[in-house]
Amino acid sequence: MSLTTSTNAEHRPLPTSPTGRSESGRSTSRSLGVLSAAIPLLIAATFVTYELTRPHQLFGVFAADDGVYYGMADRLVHGVIPYRDFAIVHPPGIALLLAPVAAIGRAVGSRDGLAIARLITAIVAVANVGLVCWILRYRGAFASFVGGLVLAGFPITIAATHTVLLEPYVVLFVLTSVAFCFTNGVPSSRDARLLAAGAAAGFACAIKIDAAIVLVVLIAVVATRSIAGATRVALGAGIVIVASCGPFAALAPGAFFRDVVVAQLARGATARATPGIGVRLLDLTGLKGVTAFAVSPTSAEVIGAIVGAGIAVYVVTSLRHFDQMTLFSLAALVATTLIELFTPAFYTYYSYLPTALFAIAAGLVAGSLVPRGISWATAIAVVLTIGAGAFVIDQQATFVNSYIASDPASDIGAVVDAAVPSGACVVFDEAVLAIASNRFDPSRARCPEIDDPFGSWLAADPSHPPPSLSPPESLVRQWRSWLARANYFLESAPRSAFVPWTPALFRYFEHAYRLVSSTRRAFVYENKRRAGARATP
Repeated sequence: MSLTTSTNAEHRPLPTSPTGRSESGRSTSRSLGVLSAAIPLLIAATFVTYELTRPHQLFGVFAADDGVYYGMADRLVHGVIPYRDFAIVHPPGIALLLAPVAAIGRAVGSRDGLAIARLITAIVAVANVGLVCWILRYRGAFASFVGGLVLAGFPITIAATHTVLLEPYVVLFVLTSVAFCFTNGVPSSRDARLLAAGAAAGFACAIKIDAAIVLVVLIAVVATRSIAGATRVALGAGIVIVASCGPFAALAPGAFFRDVVVAQLARGATARATPGIGVRLLDLTGLKGVTAFAVSPTSAEVIGAIVGAGIAVYVVTSLRHFDQMTLFSLAALVATTLIELFTPAFYTYYSYLPTALFAIAAGLVAGSLVPRGISWATAIAVVLTIGAGAFVIDQQATFVNSYIASDPASDIGAVVDAAVPSGACVVFDEAVLAIASNRFDPSRARCPEIDDPFGSWLAADPSHPPPSLSPPESLVRQWRSWLARANYFLESAPRSAFVPWTPALFRYFEHAYRLVSSTRRAFVYENKRRAGARATP
């Protein structure tokens, strides 16, 4: 009798959930889900931490764009309105996001404020990896693992995540939009989620207009299932775009349209900002970050064509099995890639948005090809993925070092602090020079309220961006006025390309200014005619 009882007990079914899955199976699935996200998150956190702990990466000067975006927020906090009071060639979303940080910077100094903004950007980069894993969880742990690993280990991500740039924030809101919009691969039936999805995508557009193509694709994909749902997404986006951009457009409609739309669409070519298709593909495919072997731009074009053909074949043969999430990720990936291939200007960090969309698509494909649960096929796929991931991560580590070494950060604070009195009126060719030395917010009245000299040039003459040899006369006169009103001029390099150095303007500068101090990335000039002038508290 006891034996029979024992045997029956051994074969008693395990407790099951209402869906019929055993509690042990649910526990295993949860554990795999946590692990599949934890590994990519750890990789992403390790890389951004390493980036920011390199010498002077947190407080120093090594780029121009981060100062523009932080400076835009700083000006806004103090009532100096973008577009109306100074030119800026991007929508105001990043200024709205960084405004609280800039307010803190007023208390602790703009140098520390910029460091806080850089830390927040690193956190956003890690959060983006987590969002990819979250979005893909409905396809299983392996799909989440692959998608997260792609974004965390993609070799060129450092170009977008090492300081304050638009791309990490654009991706954050795009991925948030996707997370709200889709439930188990299909558009949500809940109005609130669709409105929130549209709102998030709309704010991505308010950060950078390139995100508009993602919004269009999202609305189109939702429309394939529900016109009413697509309308709600569009409504949410419209409300946020109007709320975030409307006040600035109302205060200066002509300048807003000129800066945000015309300056980008009519932007002319420069050798540095307009690389060929092959060079762009090296970035978009991540091959630029692979140091184990060299890939030429021509080879990148061939590889790009093969990958494109492979995607086309996959879509044609599998389209009837796609859910809306898969359709969106592939369509958005193709659309953003084409935009970056043919847009007038392109930099490495522009690849970050297509990379995030590729991470979703890669995870979805992996989830559809590999069986769920523990099996030989799954084990082999995991082992191969880990091997490929280890290779890519090794390559990324090498590329991170070379990327940082190619433009090492400089700590200019001590040099500028010794040469420029606090509160003096300072103009600059790059805002980060003044921000990183706590000289961005002068207490003197009537000091020029500039933020982005490059953007000012682009807004004045988008068809001939710097370093054009024929700068617009209006911009030359403006610089002549700025230099006359300033006590000091901070320049990143002699004869900076961001300043319209006509012979007449340079003659005036040489007559009016003298070099008083210099270090790598910062040359400090004093206005001889205003020497000794100090700020009035």
